[in-house]
Amino acid sequence: MRPSNPPYLGAAYYPEDWPLEQIDYDIALMKEAGMSVMRIGEFAWSRMEPEEGVYDFSWLHLAVEKLGAAGISVIMGTPTPTPPIWLIEKHPEALFVRTDGKPVQHGERRHACPNSPVYRDYCTKIVTKMAEEFGQDDRINGWQIDNEVYPLTFNQPCICPVCRKLFADRMKEKYGSIEALNAAWGTDLWSQTYQRFDHIPVPHDHVWQHPSLGAAWDEFTSDSYVDFTKHQADILHRMTKHPISTNTMPLIGVDLGDLNQCLDMVMHDHYNDMSNLWQAAFWFDLIRPIKDVPFWNVETQTCWNGCVK
Repeated sequence: MRPSNPPYLGAAYYPEDWPLEQIDYDIALMKEAGMSVMRIGEFAWSRMEPEEGVYDFSWLHLAVEKLGAAGISVIMGTPTPTPPIWLIEKHPEALFVRTDGKPVQHGERRHACPNSPVYRDYCTKIVTKMAEEFGQDDRINGWQIDNEVYPLTFNQPCICPVCRKLFADRMKEKYGSIEALNAAWGTDLWSQTYQRFDHIPVPHDHVWQHPSLGAAWDEFTSDSYVDFTKHQADILHRMTKHPISTNTMPLIGVDLGDLNQCLDMVMHDHYNDMSNLWQAAFWFDLIRPIKDVPFWNVETQTCWNGCVK
């Protein structure tokens, strides 16, 4: 059977979490429910690369083959939101550092810094390998880069040494001199004047900070994740024949207009229930006009919100 055409009804499927012998049963349930597309792969880095440089895509090929045979298309996700433990153990400097100065631990999502050179290098390798394996597969109808690309703590930046250096360099490039920055920000107030670009502090929770400082870090953080996404999109555009996008949620620290410039579809997630369903309509109105390309609602809920405690 050939994979079905739009409109699509689907779900996220995680074959790495279940016995491979169960795939036929799972697919039978998908067909019974009228599903025509499945999103897979976006959290499975440790299954794809259990050891550094050792790749296993056999289970993923099996899932794609069986889904395709049943007429179910695949959205293939790159697994970069969840780097494996061996990467973090070898390169703890790649971890996202919160505004309290503490690095996050392995086991969360988005726990690596988007600007970390070593993390970017490993992302390049795994995305390239996936493109080699699936880039020309007709059973795939699109690629999702990462998953909900935004700062780990929503509207907070990473303040690791790499980010602090890049931020200081960005301010120097923008203003030219520390005197020009002081004049633009009005730092004479409360004796906030800086003498060097590396004097510029990082944001902190529950502490008053200069509005220009907060805005500059917000813009820097957004641009960091936009560049992180574009880095993967460039690889996939070179090596695959499918449309490429990433799923998004609004108002959580990334400029969606900038983010979607390098993408072929606009993807949106929402987890609103009857108490705040009006917000979904607002988000649709906000996101759909970003770009004149296909618009997909990639994640939602059918009943209660699993994220609410």
